[in-house]
Amino acid sequence: MTVTEINKKARIITNHKSRTIGIILAIFFGGFAWLYTYKLDKTKFWIAFIMYILLYSIMSILVEIIYISVLITAAAIIDMSRKPNDMFVNYDKWKVK
Repeated sequence: MTVTEINKKARIITNHKSRTIGIILAIFFGGFAWLYTYKLDKTKFWIAFIMYILLYSIMSILVEIIYISVLITAAAIIDMSRKPNDMFVNYDKWKVK
């Protein structure tokens, strides 16, 4: 919460930020909490924002690779379980179609 004080005689407007609000924003929003103090922390915010984008891209690619490998493993398990036992016992004599 920003507290705005207006000194009518001197025509000065001062803004005060709350440390508690800053900490709460950091807990819930991480690097986006630097938007609360953007005038002082704009470099930190933009570095964090770029890092979020890069890491999200890398992580989404890794998750996709893991997802595909899990699907391939599941397909192999299903395929092996559906083959007749005779194929494994007499593997040398089994005909390839």
